[in-house]
Amino acid sequence: MARAYVDCSQDKKRGNQQRFNAFWDRVLEHFNVQTGGSDWTRPQVNSKWKNLQKKCNAFNCIYNRRMNNVASEKSEADVLKASLSEYRSTINQKTFPHQKAWEWLKDHAKWAVVTKACEHYKHGYCLADGIYLTWVVFVKAYPHPITDKKKLFKAAQESARNNVERAFGVLKGR
Repeated sequence: MARAYVDCSQDKKRGNQQRFNAFWDRVLEHFNVQTGGSDWTRPQVNSKWKNLQKKCNAFNCIYNRRMNNVASEKSEADVLKASLSEYRSTINQKTFPHQKAWEWLKDHAKWAVVTKACEHYKHGYCLADGIYLTWVVFVKAYPHPITDKKKLFKAAQESARNNVERAFGVLKGR
């Protein structure tokens, strides 16, 4: 289902011009082609996607946090194993049920790991505060910067965000 959703949402010919029902009809059709057919309806696919997305986002936050703090001697497999263990211990003692879907999703722009502090971004991004999910398009300030580089990044980002908020305040007042 993850592949069907991403393929349909990244369709350059239709892009954001798709209406809600038409989009989910396409996801269902794409999913049926991949699986050889199903008796699911559009609302069922939408509901199952929301469930899958919620769990993948929760796991992705754990994984990205661990990847950002990983020691150089640890491998990606070690980080994945530790992330799965943390998910199990923090999310109602249940194992992460969508690992295959997440492994496919994590390489797409919406779920990709963002490196901060003077690194180049391959995608456009939005400055955000802590309430947003960990997606490549949302770049958040470090909550507790320690190094000078991270402190500088946080100050620059908060300054830019304040300028945007001021501009919207002026526009809102008109």
